[in-house]
Amino acid sequence: AVQRVYSTGRFDEVSFRVVHRAGGDDLLLDLTEGNRDVVGVGVRYDTPRGAALLVGATVNDWLTPGSRAMLTARLGDELQYDGRFLLGAGPEATFLQTYRATFTRTALPHVRPAGAPGAPMLDVSEVSAQIARVLGHAGYIGAELTYGRSNDGVRGADSLFALRPLSYTTFGGELALDTYNRLFAPTAGGKVLLRGERALDAREFVREYVGAQGVLPAGPSVALLGRVDVGYAAGTDLPLHDRFFLGGSAPST
Repeated sequence: AVQRVYSTGRFDEVSFRVVHRAGGDDLLLDLTEGNRDVVGVGVRYDTPRGAALLVGATVNDWLTPGSRAMLTARLGDELQYDGRFLLGAGPEATFLQTYRATFTRTALPHVRPAGAPGAPMLDVSEVSAQIARVLGHAGYIGAELTYGRSNDGVRGADSLFALRPLSYTTFGGELALDTYNRLFAPTAGGKVLLRGERALDAREFVREYVGAQGVLPAGPSVALLGRVDVGYAAGTDLPLHDRFFLGGSAPST
């Protein structure tokens, strides 16, 4: 538990002490919180998209204690902006509130519909709000409301890839569990994310997603990390981009 708290990066010092009392002992953690604002710049190369510039910034305790503001951008053939504001990020938080705004624009270079002048484009803008109940130190369970607008497809294509502007509202549930022994380069534990979304109003589509990963120790200083992502989406009003893995801070489509 001490190792997981320290590996969050929010504290300069983490120590513990045992306080003796009648009928048992109390284990107390002493925490010295530090300023952990972060700005990062990187480069990612994907075939056949080429190089992309990655920019990220995280600011802690901006508006309220225990809050976290995050902004990420991917600039290249795949364009993505993602901003998030998290309330309740402190170590003793019971509920988490997450507010997100995401813009993604990317082409499908491997798809060339017959008669179309080019590849379909996925053009998506979304805003969402999520409230979640913290499950100890191992995860959370929450509900999310999302409003989105999309302009997916290409002119001159068939019905599947035809250019079709859409607006939609979805309600989703999410369960996340994390038993890694530390956040960076874990050597034991695993992580599971289950997510389901259903369209509201007059739209008819659903989307389900399961992501699981785990660590297998392969020696005193070597560990193997495995990951599996499985998704399902269906419905008469399903947006084109919902047939792919998209979303804020997503590493790929």
